Parts: sequence; structure tokens; C-alpha cells
Amino acid sequence: MSTSHTSPSLASQTRVLVVDDNEDNADSLSILLTTRGFVVAVAYEGESALARAAADQPDVILLDIGLAQMNGLEVCSRIRSESWGSRATIIAISGWGQATDLKRSKDAGFDAHLVKPVPFNELIAIIARLRQRRSESAHEAISPGE
Repeated sequence: MSTSHTSPSLASQTRVLVVDDNEDNADSLSILLTTRGFVVAVAYEGESALARAAADQPDVILLDIGLAQMNGLEVCSRIRSESWGSRATIIAISGWGQATDLKRSKDAGFDAHLVKPVPFNELIAIIARLRQRRSESAHEAISPGE
């Protein structure tokens, strides 16, 4: 049996915003993350995602690209333009996975681009790895110079 190696302290200290216009997908992912101890909020479209992200300043944002009205690329770019936005780990979870889609998500500021359906344990491992990398970068940035 395969188990995730997410530490309970990582999960309990990690605020996640799930953004998907497919409410069933968003709610299901939210439930799964909550059962692992993450603190989870959900938004179903771009404007509410921006408002929720500004209010909560989540550590991780799982963001569908194919949102109606304001797509996930625009949402990501706008979050990255906020002072707190550089600290967030933003992961695209999309049905779009062509090379041009990957480049567009990278250019918009996503840390990773995953193609649906993403195995849940793989997602948890990626969140842990990206949060660790961001934490190490933050410590390097505030360490005294050599």
C-alpha cells in the first residue's frame, strides 16, 4: 500500500486555496486535502478566487486554467503582482497540457503545471516538494551574506 510522506505539521500549517469552476472537482479536492490536515478554502471563478486569495493569503493555490470570464493565467498573474503573491506556491491543475499551455502557465507565474487527472498522492508530494523549495529559498534570501 502506497502512502504519502506529507508531514502532519506541513499539512496543518499549509493554507490551500482550490480554484475550479467545476464545483464537484473543487469540493472533492477540498475534502481530500482537509482529510490530510490542510486548511482549505474554495473558489469557483476568477474574481472570487482573487478576493479569497487577498483575504487569506494562502500558502498554496491549486488553480484551474480554463475558468470562465477570467482564466487561471490572469488570476495567477494578478496574484503574483500582489506583495504577498510571491510567497504563494501556485500550481496549475488543468485539462490543457500541450507544450504551449505549459509555457503560458510558466510565463503567468505558476510554479508547476499538472494535467488532470492528477493522482492525489502525487499532488501531495508535489505540494510538499514545492513548499520545501520555497521555504529554503526564503531562508537563503534572509540569511546574512557570505
